[in-house]
Amino acid sequence: MNWMTYLSVKAKMGLVIALFAVVVAIFANIVFTEWGKQERFSQKELYGTEFYKPSFDLIKAAQLHRGNAFQVAQGVEAARAPMDAAAVKFEQAMQRLMQLQQQYAAELALGNRLDDINRSWDTLKQAHTSMEPRAGFDAHSALIESILTYIEFYSDQSNLTLDPQLDSFYLMQSMSFTLPRAIEYSARLRGATAGAVASDPVSQGAIESLIGLHPIAVAKVEDALRSADKASASIDGALNADIRAMRNANAEFSRLVVGIINSGRAALDSRAMFAKGTELVNAGYALQENTVPHLQRILQSRLNAMKAEQRSSAIMLVLAAALALLITFITVRNLLAGMSAANRALAEIQRGNLDERIDVKGSDEIATLMQGVSSLQSALKDTREREAAAAAELDRFAEESRRKAVESKRLADALTVCDTSVMVADADYNI
Repeated sequence: MNWMTYLSVKAKMGLVIALFAVVVAIFANIVFTEWGKQERFSQKELYGTEFYKPSFDLIKAAQLHRGNAFQVAQGVEAARAPMDAAAVKFEQAMQRLMQLQQQYAAELALGNRLDDINRSWDTLKQAHTSMEPRAGFDAHSALIESILTYIEFYSDQSNLTLDPQLDSFYLMQSMSFTLPRAIEYSARLRGATAGAVASDPVSQGAIESLIGLHPIAVAKVEDALRSADKASASIDGALNADIRAMRNANAEFSRLVVGIINSGRAALDSRAMFAKGTELVNAGYALQENTVPHLQRILQSRLNAMKAEQRSSAIMLVLAAALALLITFITVRNLLAGMSAANRALAEIQRGNLDERIDVKGSDEIATLMQGVSSLQSALKDTREREAAAAAELDRFAEESRRKAVESKRLADALTVCDTSVMVADADYNI
């Protein structure tokens, strides 16, 4: 470009350094932006795990309220106190979830789902007085289904469902999908079984209800246990004891339900049967309580490792950029120093000083340039010396010619004034 010819070498070198700095800055911006995305991705996962405990508390309270409200509606007054206690726990869990949703509103877009759940709860908490037992039970189940959907929704919004690592993925899968539904269907089976044995013998309609619900609940639990097995294997079997307890509780409760289906009678009354179902449900909640810390630990460790790696990489990047800039600065400085030396040498040559010694160091382009200047100096010096020798020769020849002319003139003058014959001899007396 023509405009480049109007810039000094220093300006051009400064432009090169500035362009290099811009490229480094752009690259650093891209790298740090990507690191920021990765860090925010993992941080959102940790935010999501904070919703697990109050969400499960919410489900647990709703299940207890459902089961006890169903029994109260059937005249079992002993279930009223635990029903009221469940209502209090539900509202405490709801308050905690609302606080978390407000706290992370900028990071997690969770919409109005929780408000909808809360409005449904306001209607259901008096269901035992305004609805038929079965209708109240189904309405509670619909409420819990919306909570399960809410868990899946915030798991997606907090990147938990997008986690690419198998160890945390299996834990997340258990917490967000398989385990909540296993607990819920176990609780439904618990409520249906306790309600069924409230009358003796068990009605045919209740038996048919158990026939339809029992295999679904068992399948959900087995699915959750398979998922939990994978999760436990990824953390060195840390959940094996909880899995075993849930598997045993499921087998025991399933045996009791099958006995009712086959005989139409139960060895336990409604409250005792409800307690047996609660053992299974509580085993699921115990598995949940022990799973969450492991998931949070893995995510936090990964985030810490990521930050440490980013810090190390950032330091290396800064050092590399600083080293590159230093090398560029030294190279430019040496280049400018070499060119300045060449300019000084040429200026001395221009002033006629051909005796100044020119040092040639290295073998780069500057050294080649200095070698050329030195060769030019040597050539000019040789030319000057030849010219001086030629001038001296001319002076000697001119002096000799002048001397001979003087002698010739003196001889001619002598002959002019002489009237007689003259004999001329040289210094050796040769005539």
